[in-house]
This record gives sequence, C-alpha cells and structure tokens, in this order.
Amino acid sequence: MAEAKPFELGLVMAGAVSAGAYTAGVLDFMFQAFDEWQKSKASGRPEVPDHTVRVGVASGASAGGIATALMALSAFTWPGPLDLAGLGYDAPPPAAAARHLLFRAWVREIDILGLLGTRDLAAPRSELRALLDGTSLREIADRAVADGTAAIRAGTQSRFGWMANPLRVVLTLSNLRGVPYLLPMQAEAVRGYRMVNHADYAHLAVYGTGPGAPGLLPDGASALNRAGLGEQLGLLADAALATSAFPVGLPARRFANPLALYRARRWPVPGAGDGLELAPDLTPDAEDPWRFPALDGGVLYNEPLEFVRRALCEGGTMPTDANAADRALLMIDPFPDDRGRHDPPDPGEPDLIASTLGLLGAWRDQARFRPDDLAAALAEDDFSHFLIAPVREGKAGGETELAAAGLGSFAGFIDESFRRHDFQLGRRNCQKFLQDHLCIAVDNPLVAPWIARTGGMAGAVGDFLPKRRVNGQRVPDPRFMQLIPLCGSAIEPVGRLPWPNVRRAVLRNRLDQPLKTRARAVGMALAEKILGEARIDPERGTIDLARTLLVDGLAGWMAGLAEKSILGDLEARGLLA
Repeated sequence: MAEAKPFELGLVMAGAVSAGAYTAGVLDFMFQAFDEWQKSKASGRPEVPDHTVRVGVASGASAGGIATALMALSAFTWPGPLDLAGLGYDAPPPAAAARHLLFRAWVREIDILGLLGTRDLAAPRSELRALLDGTSLREIADRAVADGTAAIRAGTQSRFGWMANPLRVVLTLSNLRGVPYLLPMQAEAVRGYRMVNHADYAHLAVYGTGPGAPGLLPDGASALNRAGLGEQLGLLADAALATSAFPVGLPARRFANPLALYRARRWPVPGAGDGLELAPDLTPDAEDPWRFPALDGGVLYNEPLEFVRRALCEGGTMPTDANAADRALLMIDPFPDDRGRHDPPDPGEPDLIASTLGLLGAWRDQARFRPDDLAAALAEDDFSHFLIAPVREGKAGGETELAAAGLGSFAGFIDESFRRHDFQLGRRNCQKFLQDHLCIAVDNPLVAPWIARTGGMAGAVGDFLPKRRVNGQRVPDPRFMQLIPLCGSAIEPVGRLPWPNVRRAVLRNRLDQPLKTRARAVGMALAEKILGEARIDPERGTIDLARTLLVDGLAGWMAGLAEKSILGDLEARGLLA
C-alpha cells in the first residue's frame, strides 16, 4: 500500500523586535513535540498515531526572520528542549543552552549593553549608521552560522525527521534601492506604467534539513549547503541581519539577489490564476547580482503569509474544512495587535508634527493591510490558517503578556530575565496550542485509517482529542484530533515563570554609563557630519571645546531622558522592584 501523503505545514514568523525570545520558545516546544512523536512512532506501538506532518516552508520578518534562519540551522544543532520553569532567574541555564542556537541568540547573547556599545564608531572617520551599535548582532549571527557549519562538516545528520529537504526559507526585506517594473499599457510616447518595488525578500533553500534524498530547488530560490559542506550558510546570516535592521535604531545591511530571482518571481493578481509575470525593467548592463541596502522587512511586510500560502498551494488548493484539510499555514505572532473591537480615535485637526507622525503611522498600517491575506482567513471554521499568540493567565496591574512588550517592543533587551520569561511562555503557549487548537477532524483521511485500526472512537484516539470548555470544565472534543499528537515528555504540563522584575538601583547602575557613552559617541558623530571634524584653533592652539561641551551636554540630557523613559515604562508594567 502506497504511503499516505504527509500533511504540509508552513510556518510564518512575524516581526517582534525583542519578543523574538517568545518565538524561540514556541519553536523549542514544537521541536520537542515533533521529536517525542517521532520516537513514539519509531517504537512501533500501534496506539501512537502514524500519520505524517512535514514542514517544507517557513517565512519570517524582522525578529521572526532571525528565528526562521535559526530554525533552519537548528536542524543540525538542536540539543533537545530547554525547560526553564524549575529555574530561578539567577540560576544558570542548563548546560545544553550553549548549543541551543535559538535560546543562545535570543535569550543569552542579545542584550542592551551590546547595542549601547561604540565599536561601530571606533575606527577613524566611521559613519554613523544607526542610533544603536549593531556589531554584536553580526557576531551573534556569525557564531550561529559557524556552529551550524561545524556540525554539517562533522557529518551531523538532521534530527528533524519532520522537516523537508530542502527547507524553503523566505525572509522579507525593505529594499532601499528597489527594483523597477513596467506594466505595459496602450499609450502614446510611453511604454506603460513604471513602478519600483521596495518590498523585497530573500528566497533560500537550505539542504540537508530533513531526511531522504534532496528535492528539487524551488523556482527562484538560492541553494544553500547543497553540497553538504555548510560554507554557503553565511547568506542565511546576511538575510537574517537585513530583515531585522530596525530603521534608525539598527544599521542597514547590504544584501544582493541574483537578477534571475527577480525574473522568476510571479506577482499574484486577483482573478489572474497563478499570477502575472513581470520581468524587472532594467537596462541590459544592470549589475548581476542586484546589490542594495536593506532595512527591517517588517516595515513593508510584517506578517509574510503570502509566501507560505503560495508555496503550499503549488501542489493544489488549501482545503479549509477540517474533514479535508491536507495543508495549513501556522503563524507565530508575539504582537497580533488584536485589542478587541474598537474604533480608531479621531485625531482632530493635527498640527505639522502630528501630521508627520500620523503619516508615518498610516504608512506602516497601510503596508500591513493585505486584503488577500485577510480573505484567505475570514471563516471561523477555516482549518488551513492557525495563529499562536501570547496568552498569560493572572496578569496584575499594568502587566502585559510579554515582558518584552514595552518601550516600543524593545523592553526585552533590557534584562535577560525578561527574555527568559517570554521564552518559557512561548513553550507553555505552544503546548496548549498543539494540544487544543492545531487539530483536524477525526474523519479526515489523514487520520481516519489509524482511528479505525485502533478501535474507532473507543480506542487510543481518546488520548489525542483536544479539549474545550463546557460549563467551566475542560472536556474532550470527539469531533477533532491533534494534528501533532503530544507524546512522551511533551504531555507533561509546561510550567510558567513568575513575572520578572529588576531592582531600580541595579538597573540604573547598569545602564547609566553605557547610555551616556553611546549618546556622546552618537552626538560627536553627528557634530562631525554636520559641522566638520574637530580641529585645532590656530590662534589658541586648542580643540573646539565649545562644540565638545555642547555635545557632552546634549548627550547627558539624552541619556537622562532615555533612562527616565526606560524606568517609567518598566515600573508601569510591574517590571521594576
């Protein structure tokens, strides 16, 4: 009998700034659930569901893009799950944390002190590229790639039997150069309507991520590690840094796409079937590859659903009924921004500053408004679109779901305890989601044969039924079954960490000098850019002290303002002791 086709699951990881630690925790438990299910199936026990789920495509923006890249590398390096519930915030993490790329990058290594460094301005005539120093981010990315490359060269095989080979990775980019296109039209003196696309992306295929012979290179993708040596994985780090280059805050990153990738792209047009093919409107001498500075992919496409949905639909449609679903899109979004039904406030008659700031907000919101994505997920009984978002029970006062939520979502960088909390909450939320929400109908052909073989609804299926609330009680729902059945250690309830807090005096002592040093370095760089380099006064023989004193004064004021804002935000949300 021919082996049943696997259920195709695509992952979308939304932008999250410092809340990437939450996404990392969600992925860690998902890896654990898949791993435990694989081991249970391999034991040959008939009471274990024997269907197959395969992850073949993942897309990400900003912090979600970093998590997507680390997920691909984790196929070669993941040491097993990290549960932090039994550890205090001051306790060292388990030894395996040093090899856990998602935890290491998102919880241990990223920190405000690195971002407040001045190494980016240390060299003579250094250009000020951002308010924060991105040097540490480059080092974190390079270490992750080095570990992945070393594992591959050592012959390490992917531990992820549920992942496709290759894994298709799409990371969104805000291309500051843009790529011009022409929409041909009947007109006089012009060829048609010329437009420039800045909503770009890196399309990569990472080989060796799953078992079996490698599949074909997806159209328009760049192959990484196809030879099994790992040297090309640096492109994955470049794309991750580019998609996460938060405007103004972090430096833009150089990236390049072969022109063939642009020529291979198909643009979806409503009512046009597979889409309209538009070649770039470039001169014959255009450089190849097409190089450009890139900023945060979340600016123009923060929830890149379209790429995953189109990849899943290449082999057919996406049935939405639970009885027929054979593929689905799963989005991890730390900030889904659903505050319930509410009417946006009327801004009245804004002045110049309010109009400018309002326009920036409107641009952001409009870039994220995509009716094609919305239309595909409107029905409440749609079993082809799923969302994991933070849920934390028992919030008090101004507490939020995530410790990273404050300071424009930068709060997670302030202290490791905040990131540990969010990582563990991601694990806890993922368990609940896989247990009760990521489900298909018991009549679905994917699982119906196993249910029949094991005694029907009176058999082993009862262990894998989701639960719903009825009269305040959680009771099994016999209509559905878990798509990724929880087995082994994945059944044990994931605990939570208490709401973290840091002592005001400790935090002030930690941030005071770095804030002042960074503010002064930025101020001096701006002064040199605007007024020219500091020079010797030929009459007095002294450096321009007036400018230096002015910069120092402004730097102190800016550092003080930043410290006040940080402490005020953390205190309002119960994160300050």
